[in-house]
Amino acid sequence: MRQRFQRAWMLGLIVLGLLGATAGPALASPATALSKLQSTLRHDVTEAGGSDGVLVVDRTTGKTLFSLDPRVRRLPASVEKLYTTATALLRYGATARLRTDVYGVGSLAEHGVWNGTLYLRGGGDVWLEQL
Repeated sequence: MRQRFQRAWMLGLIVLGLLGATAGPALASPATALSKLQSTLRHDVTEAGGSDGVLVVDRTTGKTLFSLDPRVRRLPASVEKLYTTATALLRYGATARLRTDVYGVGSLAEHGVWNGTLYLRGGGDVWLEQL
C-alpha cells in the first residue's frame, strides 16, 4: 500500500510539474506542449505499474488533455493529498506559507538532530485561526 501511495504521490508531482513547465513561453506551440505532456505521462504511468490511472483536464476549457484508465477506482488516501495540495495552490497561490507550530520535549544535538519528542501543529485554515 505504501508503494502505491508513493507512486501516486510522485505521479501527481510529475503532473503538476509538467503543467507548470508547459505554461512557459519557450515552447514552440500548444500542440507541441500537449504532445510532450501526453508522451511523458504515458511513459511515466507505464513505468509506475499496471494499476495506475490518470486524468488530466484543462481547468479553463474543461478539455481532457490526457486520459488512461480514469475510471479505475482508487482508495481516497492514495490520491487525496494531491487534491488537497492542488486546492491549496489554487486558493492561496504558490508563494503562500501556511503556519506550522513546532513543539518538542528534548534537546537539539550536533548537526541539527533533535533528541526527544517532536510535535507539529499544522495551520492554514484562516477561518479557524480567527476564532
